[in-house]
Amino acid sequence: MSTLESIKDLERRMAASIIGQQDVVRNLVIGLLANGNLLMEGLPGLAKTRAVKAMLRNMDAEFSRIHFTPDLLPSDITGSEVLYTEGGDPTFRFEPGPVFANLVLADEINRAPAKVQAALLEAMEERQVTVSGTAHAMPDLFMVMATQNPVEQEGTYPLPEAQMDRFLMHVLVDYPDEASEASIVRLVRGEEQAAAAGEASPPIPQDVVFAARRGAGFAFALLLLPGGAIAGEAVDTTLTMPADGLVQVENLAGQVEFSAWDRAEAQVRGEAGDSVEEIIIRETSNGIRVEVRNRKNQRTVDGTNLYLRIPAGARIEAEGVSSDFSVRGNRGEAIEIRTVSGDLEVEAETGRLELHSVSGDIEFIGTAGRTSVEAVSGDVTLSGTSGEVKVSTVSGDLSLESGDVSRGQFESVSGELRLDLALTDEGSLSCDSMSGDVELRLPASQAAAFSAQSYSGNIRSDFGEVARASRGPGSLLEAQIGDNGARIRLETFSGDIAIRAR
Repeated sequence: MSTLESIKDLERRMAASIIGQQDVVRNLVIGLLANGNLLMEGLPGLAKTRAVKAMLRNMDAEFSRIHFTPDLLPSDITGSEVLYTEGGDPTFRFEPGPVFANLVLADEINRAPAKVQAALLEAMEERQVTVSGTAHAMPDLFMVMATQNPVEQEGTYPLPEAQMDRFLMHVLVDYPDEASEASIVRLVRGEEQAAAAGEASPPIPQDVVFAARRGAGFAFALLLLPGGAIAGEAVDTTLTMPADGLVQVENLAGQVEFSAWDRAEAQVRGEAGDSVEEIIIRETSNGIRVEVRNRKNQRTVDGTNLYLRIPAGARIEAEGVSSDFSVRGNRGEAIEIRTVSGDLEVEAETGRLELHSVSGDIEFIGTAGRTSVEAVSGDVTLSGTSGEVKVSTVSGDLSLESGDVSRGQFESVSGELRLDLALTDEGSLSCDSMSGDVELRLPASQAAAFSAQSYSGNIRSDFGEVARASRGPGSLLEAQIGDNGARIRLETFSGDIAIRAR
């Protein structure tokens, strides 16, 4: 059996045990292939733990389950130094904790306080645990799959931002439909009979996962995604919804366009691609959901184009892989769009903006009070953001024109960072780049404490005097302009830094 066939077989086995939660199964497999960690959120009894155990049951991997409780200690997770006496001489020996496994289930992670949740941070990010100054490496195959109940549930703690940043995906688990619930009853009875008969399929070796990661990365994920809607059929549906309701769209490939109107209803038009099984359009408790499902075992997925007219004040949550997304005229509270290779174009006024694309370009024009953008190789262009702004790229360039920024955080590896903004008096700005150039334009009256360093590049500044590094070819800038003011830190390894007054 080939690597691809083995991975598909793993997905099929898991889907057979988790009825009505195809998205959960899909995201678990994608997380495994992408070497990332997953957070699953949902009410008790929706098969969150069962989904993780289904993956374990079908893989040749060591499993560990940690029940997070308010009295749990960090050492209960990471392990600790234990005193042993050998030959009369006392010595300390590290005893690994339950985090040292291939698949770690952090069950109900939000029932423990922040200091206990933080015990996982180093393991999830750096694949190691440091105890008493000694680093202990995790296994080659290591994945944390955490579950949590909604934070509104009694006795839970919201996860800190540092913890959330370690998760590749945040998967919301909802109730299955009535037909699926009936199938679940039959499935449980069948499992009981199979267990009594001793029936079991051979596990999937870990080498298959490593081969998939080396061979195709996201390409494997694309092939695994299930789909939906009736091929070639036109869609034209109008549903009522609150003026400030939530519009959710999931489209694997193609294009999705949102345009605003002053009606308390949503209109969905388009035509299903040839690989589509069905397009599900339904009302939810606070809005609508549109889901494009493609037929299983499709090696290629035909694009589906959707055109939505939604209330101007609606919130938007959209997800795709190779699908492009565009938004025009929206004035809702929040816009969240995630895609892998698609482009994102947004013209809107929103309180919170979250845009994520791996290889697609991202463009925003309008106003946003809080902005978070992530890209890998795509370029990012932002105009009109203010308040808190966080942008991370790898090789893509960033161009930003902003109003008053209270907190700005910008990161790039090889892309250029071109920033034109103003900082509030108590604001802060942080820019980090490996080989890309950084250009920052500020008002001539900007009061701020400047700290800039390039280890092998040059610094040019209209604010303060630039000094040469005491060692090496780098440049330094430390300056206080005006009274108090903002804090500005710029750092690059081999790129140049330019700070200009406008």
